Amino acid sequence: MKRKEWKLIDTFNESASMQAVVPEKTGTVRQKRTAYMKSGVSVFYLCRHARRFNCSYQMYHYKPEAAGGPFELYEIGKHCCDTVEFKTGLSRKQRETLDLAMKM
Repeated sequence: MKRKEWKLIDTFNESASMQAVVPEKTGTVRQKRTAYMKSGVSVFYLCRHARRFNCSYQMYHYKPEAAGGPFELYEIGKHCCDTVEFKTGLSRKQRETLDLAMKM
């Protein structure tokens, strides 16, 4: 099984400045899940069009348990929902056809 390769976007000292970046990149602050570990907490975010248009873009931030530790923000995938305004009134089959045409 292939392991996901997350790319570090930035490191933040405060939660507020990190939380301002998440909606810019994903379009929403909807959380996919939260993972609690011994060393810290990871919160995962999906693109706002993840379910409807199968967008693979994801983000997560990691906060170590140590007090005053920095927040690390990571991303993976790329947005495939860039043409979402053109796809809104189409059926699933029409959207898939449009996606194939855009790849060519």
